[in-house]
Amino acid sequence: MANREDHTQAEITEAREKFADVSSTTLTPARVVVMCFERIQRDLQQAEMAIIEGRISDSHQLVAHAQEIISHLLEGIEMSDWDGADGLMSIYAWSYGELLSASIRNEAGRISRVREMLDSIGGAFANAAAALAVEPESATNSSLVAKA
Repeated sequence: MANREDHTQAEITEAREKFADVSSTTLTPARVVVMCFERIQRDLQQAEMAIIEGRISDSHQLVAHAQEIISHLLEGIEMSDWDGADGLMSIYAWSYGELLSASIRNEAGRISRVREMLDSIGGAFANAAAALAVEPESATNSSLVAKA
């Protein structure tokens, strides 16, 4: 039976790798950012629950993963591309520091505050990504109307 379980696990791993390969080549940069925020939300919600339930080690791992994603988002900010880049960088840095303190002190409330702040930013990115996804279609439709 263990052999079948190993085989099944290998199949699952292979399927995940194929999905990751296809997904990484078809996702827009905007969608990747939205997915990062979605994962941060999931990690932080689970970290809050882990603290409440006394699963401190789980909470530390979840917070560390959220911090890793925040670090990647921070690295991806192009200061020259946008006037609001400084502000966004400050929010990411604040979030990282707050999560570090929350993890050290096992404070679910502090994690919640960061999660709420990042949720509003993630929502704004999701709205912008949705608008970008609709924009090319609208541009195509308006160019068709102009030709008619």
